[in-house]
Amino acid sequence: MKQNALNWHPADIQAAIRKAGSNLSRIARAHSLHPTTPSKALHEPSYAGEQAIAAFLGKSPREIWPNRYDKAGIPLHRNIRNRFNGSSTTKSSQNCISA
Repeated sequence: MKQNALNWHPADIQAAIRKAGSNLSRIARAHSLHPTTPSKALHEPSYAGEQAIAAFLGKSPREIWPNRYDKAGIPLHRNIRNRFNGSSTTKSSQNCISA
C-alpha cells in the first residue's frame, strides 16, 4: 500500500509505542491478537491491529490513519466496512435475481 502523507509514518507509530514503554508484540498479546497483526496494521488496513495500537496510544484509529476511515470513524476498507453496514447487495447479486 502506498504510504499517504496524512497517515502517521510507520516509524513514528513504532517510536510512539516505544516511548510509551511497549512494543508491537506486547500490544498483540494484550489484545489476544496474532503476533503480526499490529505490525501488519502499520502498512495495510488491519482493523484489529489498528484498534489495538490506537487504544494503546490513547488515540482513535482515525487520528493515526485518517485515510483509512471516513468522517464518522468507519473504516474505508471494503471488507471491514461491510461488517459495520451489515450485508450489502452488490450489482452482481442484483442481476442474479429473476422475476
